[in-house]
Amino acid sequence: MFTSAPGASAWLEVVERHDGLDALRGLVGAGRLTLAAVGPVTAEPLVSRGFEPLVPERYRLGALVRELIVHLGEDAAAIALPDGQLRLHATTATLDHQPLPVSPSGLAVLRLLAERPGTVCSREQLLAVLPGESTDPHTAEMAVARLREAIGRSAVLTVVKRGYRLAVQEHP
Repeated sequence: MFTSAPGASAWLEVVERHDGLDALRGLVGAGRLTLAAVGPVTAEPLVSRGFEPLVPERYRLGALVRELIVHLGEDAAAIALPDGQLRLHATTATLDHQPLPVSPSGLAVLRLLAERPGTVCSREQLLAVLPGESTDPHTAEMAVARLREAIGRSAVLTVVKRGYRLAVQEHP
């Protein structure tokens, strides 16, 4: 959240100095980071580098906070599971706006499953996103078991001999 153009410029200069612009674009593109500016003048350094920050209609801090809260709470970003609306945030996940006790490993697995809700992910795909370099399928199975404990057993389904998928709620 930016409240001044010099602040936005200074932040972007640090990001560029550390060769982080591509990583920043990736985070924004994946919906893991939201950029917001109090007005168009403040947004200009971001816009000039190809970003589209949230900008409220009224160029006031209160309006910016409200815009960000509405944006982060939108159901469009949610995945409908049988037990509620799952939302993934930068370092946590929520179910119907209640924080879930998901570990970083569980969050990595959940992000992979949520990339294409309902699509099966193999144990090998899960191992690829887990920390470490394990190739043991049991590692993926344990990560899924812990994830199920954190978010509910019915949220992640086993597809025999293929892998796992999110139990997305079917719309009639």
